[in-house]
Amino acid sequence: SVGAPVTVELIRAGVGHLDLYDDDLYDVNNAVRHVLPVTAAGLPKATATAELCSRINPFVTVAPHQITIGSGPAEAINEVIGRIRGAAVVIDTTGVPSVSRLLQRCAASANVPLITAGLTASAYGGEILVSRPGGPCHDCLALAQRDGTVPVPLTGAPSNVTPVACSHPAFIGAGFEATELAAVITRTAMGLIPGLSYPRCSFD
Repeated sequence: SVGAPVTVELIRAGVGHLDLYDDDLYDVNNAVRHVLPVTAAGLPKATATAELCSRINPFVTVAPHQITIGSGPAEAINEVIGRIRGAAVVIDTTGVPSVSRLLQRCAASANVPLITAGLTASAYGGEILVSRPGGPCHDCLALAQRDGTVPVPLTGAPSNVTPVACSHPAFIGAGFEATELAAVITRTAMGLIPGLSYPRCSFD
Protein backbone atom coordinates (compact mmCIF):
# COMPACT_ATOMS: atom_id res chain seq x y z
CA SER A 1 0.00 0.00 0.00
CA VAL A 2 3.06 2.28 0.13
CA GLY A 3 5.08 0.68 -2.66
CA ALA A 4 2.33 1.03 -5.26
CA PRO A 5 1.86 4.82 -4.90
CA VAL A 6 5.67 5.22 -4.86
CA THR A 7 5.78 3.29 -8.14
CA VAL A 8 3.12 5.52 -9.67
CA GLU A 9 4.92 8.71 -8.58
CA LEU A 10 8.26 7.45 -9.95
CA ILE A 11 6.54 6.67 -13.26
CA ARG A 12 5.08 10.17 -13.36
CA ALA A 13 8.56 11.54 -12.67
CA GLY A 14 9.82 9.71 -15.77
CA VAL A 15 12.12 7.15 -14.16
CA GLY A 16 13.15 4.89 -17.04
CA HIS A 17 12.87 1.39 -15.57
CA LEU A 18 11.50 -0.11 -12.36
CA ASP A 19 11.64 -3.65 -11.02
CA LEU A 20 8.64 -4.21 -8.76
CA TYR A 21 8.61 -7.07 -6.24
CA ASP A 22 5.44 -8.24 -4.46
CA ASP A 23 4.11 -11.76 -3.99
CA ASP A 24 0.63 -10.80 -2.77
CA LEU A 25 -2.67 -10.89 -4.65
CA TYR A 26 -4.90 -7.83 -4.80
CA ASP A 27 -8.21 -8.13 -2.98
CA VAL A 28 -11.24 -5.85 -3.29
CA ASN A 29 -10.86 -4.97 0.40
CA ASN A 30 -7.43 -3.42 -0.34
CA ALA A 31 -9.12 -0.59 -2.27
CA VAL A 32 -9.34 1.79 0.72
CA ARG A 33 -5.55 1.92 1.01
CA HIS A 34 -4.21 1.09 -2.45
CA VAL A 35 -3.92 2.86 -5.81
CA LEU A 36 -5.35 -0.10 -7.74
CA PRO A 37 -9.07 -0.14 -8.63
CA VAL A 38 -11.46 -2.84 -7.39
CA THR A 39 -11.44 -4.29 -10.92
CA ALA A 40 -7.89 -5.53 -10.25
CA ALA A 41 -9.13 -7.94 -7.56
CA GLY A 42 -7.56 -11.37 -7.86
CA LEU A 43 -4.53 -10.20 -9.83
CA PRO A 44 -0.96 -10.25 -8.51
CA LYS A 45 -0.30 -6.78 -7.05
CA ALA A 46 3.01 -6.41 -8.91
CA THR A 47 1.44 -7.25 -12.28
CA ALA A 48 -1.62 -5.05 -11.76
CA THR A 49 0.52 -2.11 -10.60
CA ALA A 50 2.82 -2.52 -13.62
CA GLU A 51 -0.19 -2.48 -15.96
CA LEU A 52 -1.53 0.68 -14.28
CA CYS A 53 1.86 2.34 -14.72
CA SER A 54 2.02 1.47 -18.42
CA ARG A 55 -1.30 3.28 -18.89
CA ILE A 56 -0.02 6.34 -17.01
CA ASN A 57 3.34 6.57 -18.81
CA PRO A 58 3.96 4.14 -21.69
CA PHE A 59 7.53 5.42 -22.11
CA VAL A 60 8.62 3.87 -18.80
CA THR A 61 8.97 0.14 -18.18
CA VAL A 62 7.90 -1.61 -14.98
CA ALA A 63 8.93 -5.25 -14.65
CA PRO A 64 6.73 -7.11 -12.14
CA HIS A 65 8.22 -9.95 -10.09
CA GLN A 66 5.88 -12.10 -8.01
CA ILE A 67 8.31 -13.33 -5.35
CA THR A 68 8.90 -12.77 -1.65
CA ILE A 69 12.25 -11.16 -0.93
CA GLY A 70 14.11 -13.12 1.71
CA SER A 71 12.44 -16.46 1.12
CA GLY A 72 12.16 -19.03 -1.61
CA PRO A 73 14.90 -20.61 -3.73
CA ALA A 74 18.44 -19.22 -3.80
CA GLU A 75 17.95 -18.36 -7.49
CA ALA A 76 15.29 -15.82 -6.51
CA ILE A 77 17.50 -13.84 -4.11
CA ASN A 78 20.43 -14.09 -6.54
CA GLU A 79 18.21 -12.54 -9.22
CA VAL A 80 17.28 -9.73 -6.81
CA ILE A 81 20.95 -9.14 -5.97
CA GLY A 82 21.75 -8.95 -9.67
CA ARG A 83 19.02 -6.32 -10.17
CA ILE A 84 20.33 -4.31 -7.21
CA ARG A 85 23.81 -4.19 -8.74
CA GLY A 86 22.37 -2.44 -11.79
CA ALA A 87 20.05 -0.10 -9.87
CA ALA A 88 20.38 3.61 -9.18
CA VAL A 89 18.43 3.29 -5.91
CA VAL A 90 16.54 0.56 -4.03
CA ILE A 91 13.30 1.31 -2.18
CA ASP A 92 11.99 -1.00 0.55
CA THR A 93 8.39 -0.53 1.67
CA THR A 94 7.81 -4.03 3.05
CA GLY A 95 7.72 -3.01 6.71
CA VAL A 96 9.60 -6.24 7.52
CA PRO A 97 12.85 -5.60 9.47
CA SER A 98 14.48 -8.85 8.29
CA VAL A 99 13.89 -7.86 4.65
CA SER A 100 15.21 -4.35 5.35
CA ARG A 101 18.39 -5.79 6.83
CA LEU A 102 18.87 -8.15 3.88
CA LEU A 103 18.33 -5.39 1.32
CA GLN A 104 20.62 -3.04 3.23
CA ARG A 105 23.47 -5.56 3.08
CA CYS A 106 22.87 -6.27 -0.62
CA ALA A 107 22.60 -2.58 -1.52
CA ALA A 108 25.70 -1.64 0.48
CA SER A 109 27.77 -4.36 -1.20
CA ALA A 110 26.59 -3.04 -4.60
CA ASN A 111 27.34 0.57 -3.57
CA VAL A 112 23.67 1.52 -4.11
CA PRO A 113 21.64 3.69 -1.70
CA LEU A 114 18.61 2.10 -0.03
CA ILE A 115 15.46 3.90 1.06
CA THR A 116 13.50 2.08 3.76
CA ALA A 117 10.09 3.61 4.40
CA GLY A 118 6.83 2.78 6.08
CA LEU A 119 3.78 4.10 7.85
CA THR A 120 3.28 3.93 11.59
CA ALA A 121 0.32 2.23 13.28
CA SER A 122 -2.97 3.82 12.18
CA ALA A 123 -0.97 5.58 9.42
CA TYR A 124 -0.67 8.73 11.52
CA GLY A 125 2.98 9.15 10.64
CA GLY A 126 5.79 7.65 8.63
CA GLU A 127 9.51 7.01 8.56
CA ILE A 128 12.04 7.31 5.78
CA LEU A 129 15.59 6.05 6.26
CA VAL A 130 18.28 6.56 3.63
CA SER A 131 21.04 3.97 3.99
CA ARG A 132 24.12 4.86 2.01
CA PRO A 133 27.03 2.39 1.79
CA GLY A 134 29.04 2.77 5.00
CA GLY A 135 26.25 4.77 6.65
CA PRO A 136 23.49 4.03 9.15
CA CYS A 137 21.20 1.02 8.89
CA HIS A 138 17.71 0.03 10.02
CA ASP A 139 18.99 -0.96 13.46
CA CYS A 140 20.84 2.36 13.78
CA LEU A 141 17.50 4.15 13.35
CA ALA A 142 15.84 1.99 16.01
CA LEU A 143 18.68 2.68 18.48
CA ALA A 144 18.62 6.43 17.75
CA GLN A 145 14.87 6.53 18.35
CA ARG A 146 15.26 4.58 21.57
CA ASP A 147 17.82 7.03 22.99
CA GLY A 148 15.90 10.09 21.74
CA THR A 149 18.47 11.23 19.16
CA VAL A 150 15.89 10.81 16.40
CA PRO A 151 12.25 11.64 17.16
CA VAL A 152 9.61 8.93 16.89
CA PRO A 153 6.82 9.82 14.44
CA LEU A 154 3.19 10.09 15.51
CA THR A 155 1.53 6.72 15.84
CA GLY A 156 -1.92 5.42 16.63
CA ALA A 157 -2.84 2.73 19.10
CA PRO A 158 -1.49 -0.69 18.14
CA SER A 159 -4.10 -3.07 16.75
CA ASN A 160 -4.54 -6.81 17.10
CA VAL A 161 -6.48 -6.92 13.86
CA THR A 162 -4.97 -7.67 10.45
CA PRO A 163 -6.78 -5.83 7.63
CA VAL A 164 -9.18 -7.96 5.63
CA ALA A 165 -7.58 -9.31 2.44
CA CYS A 166 -3.95 -8.94 3.52
CA SER A 167 -2.06 -12.21 3.47
CA HIS A 168 0.41 -10.81 5.99
CA PRO A 169 0.20 -7.99 8.58
CA ALA A 170 -0.16 -4.51 7.15
CA PHE A 171 -0.87 -1.05 8.46
CA ILE A 172 -4.34 -0.04 9.60
CA GLY A 173 -5.09 3.32 8.00
CA ALA A 174 -6.41 5.26 5.07
CA GLY A 175 -4.71 5.41 1.70
CA PHE A 176 -4.27 9.18 1.65
CA GLU A 177 -1.55 8.84 4.29
CA ALA A 178 0.33 6.45 2.00
CA THR A 179 -0.03 8.94 -0.87
CA GLU A 180 1.63 11.70 1.15
CA LEU A 181 4.48 9.42 2.24
CA ALA A 182 4.91 8.19 -1.36
CA ALA A 183 5.50 11.76 -2.56
CA VAL A 184 8.28 12.27 0.00
CA ILE A 185 9.83 8.88 -0.82
CA THR A 186 9.80 9.75 -4.54
CA ARG A 187 11.35 13.17 -3.90
CA THR A 188 14.07 11.48 -1.82
CA ALA A 189 14.71 8.84 -4.50
CA MET A 190 14.98 11.42 -7.28
CA GLY A 191 17.68 13.22 -5.29
CA LEU A 192 19.69 9.99 -5.00
CA ILE A 193 19.71 9.06 -8.70
CA PRO A 194 23.11 9.88 -10.25
CA GLY A 195 23.09 12.33 -13.13
CA LEU A 196 19.93 14.17 -12.11
CA SER A 197 20.01 17.76 -10.94
CA TYR A 198 17.19 17.20 -8.46
CA PRO A 199 18.23 18.42 -4.97
CA ARG A 200 19.75 15.65 -2.90
CA CYS A 201 18.35 14.99 0.57
CA SER A 202 20.59 16.16 3.39
CA PHE A 203 19.48 13.48 5.86
CA ASP A 204 20.22 9.81 6.29
